[in-house]
Amino acid sequence: MEQTRATAPAFADTLSRNTVVAAPKQQFHDAFTRELLVTRRVLLALPEEHSEFRPHPRARNARELAWSFSLVQAATAAALTDQWVWPPHFPAAPESYDAVLTSFDATAQAVLHALANVGEG
Repeated sequence: MEQTRATAPAFADTLSRNTVVAAPKQQFHDAFTRELLVTRRVLLALPEEHSEFRPHPRARNARELAWSFSLVQAATAAALTDQWVWPPHFPAAPESYDAVLTSFDATAQAVLHALANVGEG
């Protein structure tokens, strides 16, 4: 039986009545945690000896690109704790990929800590 736009599946009404939408803070936490785990897994999959890979002469290398995730997480933590300043100061990437990964983990924890301490409103 083919459905048209006018007819919704029988379960659609039940789903819409029984669906609980999480608060925005919880939605952000859930999405951030999910993406954090995926991103970390990708970063860990890159061997350190390939961290200088540059797909194009004008492109940033893998280490510098991975560093940008730490910068964004640090900026997010700063915004959540009312410490954001403009213009922002973005330091250069560390020389070692291991230092980039350590920073990624530290800034991820900073976001999660800041999020836990921010109000719902």
